[in-house]
Parts: sequence; C-alpha cells; structure tokens
Amino acid sequence: MTRGDGAPDPDGGDTVTRTTRTTRTTRTTRTDEPPNAARRANPGNRAADFGIDTTAHSTGEAITGYLRGLRSGELGSLPALLGLAALFVLFTVLDTGGTFGSLLNLANLLQQGAGPTIIAMGLVFVLLTGEIDLAAGTASGLAAALMALHLVNDGNVLGATGTVVFVLLVIVMVVAAGLAALVRVWAGTAISLLTAALLVIGVPATAWTVMASRSASASSSAA
Repeated sequence: MTRGDGAPDPDGGDTVTRTTRTTRTTRTTRTDEPPNAARRANPGNRAADFGIDTTAHSTGEAITGYLRGLRSGELGSLPALLGLAALFVLFTVLDTGGTFGSLLNLANLLQQGAGPTIIAMGLVFVLLTGEIDLAAGTASGLAAALMALHLVNDGNVLGATGTVVFVLLVIVMVVAAGLAALVRVWAGTAISLLTAALLVIGVPATAWTVMASRSASASSSAA
C-alpha cells in the first residue's frame, strides 16, 4: 500500500490516498485615496463635471427646484425680499398724500440707491472669499466729498482741495500702497518695522503689535 505522497504505507492494506489542503492567505493592502484622485487621473471626468452647469432646465423645473430648496430650509434672499415688500406696503399706507408710490418717487429711490448698490456689488466678491472690508463706508464718503468738490470747481481737483491737501493725499495713497505690498510679501518685516517706528516716535507699542510681531516671527521660523 502506498500513500498519496508515493511512500509505502507501513500498516499495509488498501491504498490510501491522503489529500493535503493548503490554505493561502492573501493580504490585500488597501490604499485610501482621496475621492478626487480618480478625477485627477482622468481629465475627461473633470470636463464631464461641467456638463451639469450647462444642462438646460425649463422654467417649471427651476421653480420646482426653488420650492424644494425652500422646504429644506434654504431661504436664500427670500427674507430680504419679504422685508422690502413689507416696508413698501407700510410706507404706502402711512403716506396720506399718495406720493410715495408715484413713479417719480420710485425713480428717485432707485437713483439714490445706485451708489450703495454699486458698493455692495463690489463687496460681494470680498465676502465670497471669506474676507471683510471695513473701509467701504469711509472710502465711499471720501469719494463722494471729492466728487462734490470736483463738480463745484469745474473739474479742477487741485484747485478744489488745495495744493497741500492734494499733495498729502497723494503721499498717503503711495504710502498705503507700499505698506500693503510690504505686508503682503514680508509680513514679519513690516510688523517689526512698524513696532520700531512707534518706539522711535515715542508711541508705546500696543499689545496687538507685540502679539502680531511674535506670531509673524513664529510663522517665519516655522517656515
């Protein structure tokens, strides 16, 4: 008698075939790739993604999508529009003379709101990037004052403001542009120079300048 491996069976008897099972363990290494890795690998997918923005929708589909967004809590500009409509109705009711709802008054309101509307349209891009601009009101007031002087003096800004004010205005604008570029390129150097200038002039450095200088030094050393 022989075994399955070809060796004789010491016990004798019939032929016994022994089957040996070998279990192979395959290790699979999983690599967690970012969800956009496949899109970067295949540029055609990125072009296909823009097809969503160019898909034509009917007016009914647009209205249905807007109502669906309202039901899900995406109000958008609806509260502002409702508030504007409520104010219009309130002022119309309170106006006993009937001049508020006239075409002349509505045109006057649109003309008066043109300036703030233009400023607000420019601030939209700043807010969309997550930044904030607190100088819009001051800049608009200064621009309005200069424009008034410009119109009164037949377009002669130098004659309206005077030589000293005009030269100082140009110098301040140049210095502001230079400081903005310096802070943008060398933030740590700009803050250090500002602190040193305050000490030389005799103005004690405030807490925020010290903290800003330390944070700039820490960021520059970390880089």
